[in-house]
Amino acid sequence: MTNAHQPTDAARQMSETLALLQAHVPIQRRVVHAGDRLFQAGQPFTTLHVLNSGFVKVVNLAADGREQVVGLQFKGDWLGFDGIASERHTCDAVALDTGEVWSLRYADLLAAGAREPRLLQRLHAAMSRELGRDRESMLSMATLPADARVADFLRSW
Repeated sequence: MTNAHQPTDAARQMSETLALLQAHVPIQRRVVHAGDRLFQAGQPFTTLHVLNSGFVKVVNLAADGREQVVGLQFKGDWLGFDGIASERHTCDAVALDTGEVWSLRYADLLAAGAREPRLLQRLHAAMSRELGRDRESMLSMATLPADARVADFLRSW
């Protein structure tokens, strides 16, 4: 039985990751407000972001101009992985409320990861979680009716 005052394994890992980042990587902290964009589609990629508080939606713009929400990010989530391969972001990240974002230059993170392997492991774990969430989301969209998709989202939240 777990004590209600003890952090969950996920919360503990998130705290450890944030502490590792603080110790080894220059971080730019900034407060964001509802509607602020962390990055936009087409913008050159240089930086990854870790959400320290608040909520962020990740959106794509459809050809007809409609905004399609493709993800919701919460405390401890990383943002910006979409820009690594093409060196440009492929979507927008928009704050949904007031929160704090930690921004780290990707080059600084890689250099720190070479010196501190635990950092690189945490980066890879975050990427793996993102891939798993994307796969689950696609499966949900393809196979579940709308009410079950909402229930699945609420369960994972």
